[in-house]
Amino acid sequence: MDLEKALIIPKAIRSKTAQLKRLNEMKIAIRTADPSQTPAQGGPQAKSKLEEICAEIDEIERDIYESIKEYRQYLKDLEKEIDKFRGPEHLFLRYRYLCGMSYPKIAQEMHYTVREIYYIRDKVCTKFHSNT
Repeated sequence: MDLEKALIIPKAIRSKTAQLKRLNEMKIAIRTADPSQTPAQGGPQAKSKLEEICAEIDEIERDIYESIKEYRQYLKDLEKEIDKFRGPEHLFLRYRYLCGMSYPKIAQEMHYTVREIYYIRDKVCTKFHSNT
């Protein structure tokens, strides 16, 4: 199991969501820019651009849905693997890969130095990959 997926998948979802927001803004701009060019008024250019944007929105929404579904399953599997660990290792894995916390924030929460957190990370990653 790849631990970094816990950090990569949410970034990809956020990126797709931002893209979706921009496309929706473009769709609204096309609909409100010039009423004579809207599809209802028979403006072919506006219609084709609007259809293109709507198709892209549809595709991105499906991608986001699939990514979220994949991420949920991944988190369930990851949590089972993390629960095999105890003590600071368990806490580190939860903070980093389930909560997405930075190393300095983890160090603060666990009352460790950042250097100690990196040591725990190296130790845990070695154990984690040998367990999966």
